[in-house]
Amino acid sequence: MDIGDKLIIDISGIAHDGSGVGRHEGQAVFVEGALPQETVEATITGLSRSFARAVLSGISTASAWRNKPFCRHYGDCGGCNLQHCSYEGQLIIKQSIVKDAIERIGRFTGVDVQPTAGMDN
Repeated sequence: MDIGDKLIIDISGIAHDGSGVGRHEGQAVFVEGALPQETVEATITGLSRSFARAVLSGISTASAWRNKPFCRHYGDCGGCNLQHCSYEGQLIIKQSIVKDAIERIGRFTGVDVQPTAGMDN
């Protein structure tokens, strides 16, 4: 794998920064703009020994959570990283991020993380 390569990746999870996470030949690939349960085309932008970073080039299979961001500056300013995801999906993703941090970083197992409390507006 080299910088600039375009890969087809199945996204299985999400990282704390909102990047979709998939694997290519066993190596983790963090794809900016991808959502769980998507198959995407990603362009590699960075490499390290244990993972790669990529940007979304195309979507073969879209997540049921994918929607159109409401802000015209989305993707340019960097202030929001999940506007392309439905609110229901965002709540589930946030719960997943907390659970992953407790288990992976804190090394606790069997932790019950309550659903993220949503707002009406």
